[in-house]
Order: sequence, then C-alpha cells, then structure tokens
Amino acid sequence: MDELNVKLIFPGCTRDSAELERVLMILESEPLFVPTHASPDERKRVPYDRAGAVDAMAKRFGGLQLWRTTAPKYGGSLSAMDQSHNALAFDFAAPFRANQLPDLFDAATRIADALKPEFGFVHMFWRKQEDSEEYNYGAHISIRELATLGLNRAYARTWFGPDVARAVGEAELLALPETRRTPWGGIQLDLVAQPWTADLEALVRRQREVLDALRPLGVLGDYKGPPSLRKPAPKWPGLPWRIPRRGK
Repeated sequence: MDELNVKLIFPGCTRDSAELERVLMILESEPLFVPTHASPDERKRVPYDRAGAVDAMAKRFGGLQLWRTTAPKYGGSLSAMDQSHNALAFDFAAPFRANQLPDLFDAATRIADALKPEFGFVHMFWRKQEDSEEYNYGAHISIRELATLGLNRAYARTWFGPDVARAVGEAELLALPETRRTPWGGIQLDLVAQPWTADLEALVRRQREVLDALRPLGVLGDYKGPPSLRKPAPKWPGLPWRIPRRGK
C-alpha cells in the first residue's frame, strides 16, 4: 500500500473561529493526527499552533493546510468556508510501522464519532496503474459533488451520515455485510472485516460487490470525464446543504 487517505465531510461552518477551534481540538485529541505545521498558504509551512492557526484563518478565505512531518507523516487540509458543511482530509504516506494501520483506522473512527460526518472514508491507496485505477477513482470527491451527484465509491471504511443514509436507504445499507450503526446516528461500512489486513485484490472484489448492490438503488452518480460532463444519480434527491459555488 502506498497511501492511506482519510476524508470527512462534516456539518459545521469552520469559517466561524469557534467551530474551527473545535475541529482542531478534536485533531489534537488523537496523537497520530496532530499536525506539526499548519498554514493558509500551501507554500509556507508554519509550526502548528492552534491559536495562531485560528487567528490566521480569521484573516483569510479558503482552507487551512496541514502537515505532519513526524511518523506517520501526512499532508492534509481543512476547509474553512462559510457554508453548512466542510471537509477534513489527510494523505498519510507509507511505509507504516507494525500495528500502525489499525491504530490509524481506530483514530479516524474516533474523529468521525466526534465530527459526525455526513460522508467520510478511510481509503487504502495503491499505485498499480490499471489494477488500481478504478478502485482509487473518486477518493477526492468534493462536498458539492456529493450533495448534487450522489455516491461515487465505497472505501475500505465508509461512513454515511443521517442525510446521506436516508438518501441511499438505511435498510439497504445495513443489509450489506460488515455494516453497523454508529453512536452518532450514522452507518459505518467496511469492505471486509479488519480492512487494514486486506490486500488490493480483496478490496477491489468487495468494492465491486458493494457497488453492484448499490447500483439498482439509483444513487451512484456518473463521475466520468471532466466536472462539466458529470451527471447526478437517477434517484439521488440532492442534499439541501448550503454550499457556495467555490465550496470544495
């Protein structure tokens, strides 16, 4: 495995300093996710300081770039937009120490429990050209795409919040293997039990099976080609979120 991608699309206006601080405090509660650097400018890494990051974002629009230069290393971002939902994303770089993958899955799950995302995932990413291209596609789904087009993929671990679960069908999701309700009212789906132990072939096979089960529900959007050509899923109701055009 070459990367571990974590993304959470959660309800909250992080343009508000108090909400931004709350999200950063949640990150600080998980040692494996604490950033070492943060800045509104992706070209300028500043040693992480929560108060300094909140103050910097009060004067800027867009997002806060996050880095962790100690193992496990990542590059990440936290959108800080005046909208109903924002996104937190991390790309952890391999290699990982023994037992670090299950610890990262557990930590990401605790962050999800705190943020209560409407959609989120932990994606085990391989660079194997044709063997992994379709499996990896969609790991950078935006807030607007999710709200307007529908689902794209299922990942090693996927979270569906109340709005998304209702749009898909709670009963249909819970009927899939390795699903459970979360403490915050969402649904968690794993492609396999203990996904961190799975190889690419097993995850690809299970991803296809899950997508085959979801396809008749009409909730998988057409994400092929450039954004202007993408089409909403035939039965996707659209989510009534407040997302300006610039929201990602």
